[in-house]
Amino acid sequence: MPEPFCAVMVETELAIENLDGIVGTPGLSMVFVGPFDLSLALGLDVDDLLADRAEHAPLPTVVRACRRAGIIAGAYAGSPDRAKALQRQGFEWIALTTDGGVLRMGSAAARAALPDPHDS
Repeated sequence: MPEPFCAVMVETELAIENLDGIVGTPGLSMVFVGPFDLSLALGLDVDDLLADRAEHAPLPTVVRACRRAGIIAGAYAGSPDRAKALQRQGFEWIALTTDGGVLRMGSAAARAALPDPHDS
């Protein structure tokens, strides 16, 4: 019987401090970071958190801990630009946006492809 996919969220300073214990949990498949909540918990702007690639910065710390443990480093992006920032940090599994966000992006692209009715 296959093992279930198990992910835990890391969104606090305490969780970052205890990553080795978290990633060592038997049966854990992924650590998933909520960068918006983590940035709030750390008193940082979310874009500053995403841009910080220093050795002891929170996001690189998560990625390294996951790699050492052989599990997936995942995160929520909220936008394509933030998804690219997370990918540059080394995250392997990235939720681009919500289902509503996908619909809005798709409808915006569809509208952009249509000629402007005011140009006729």
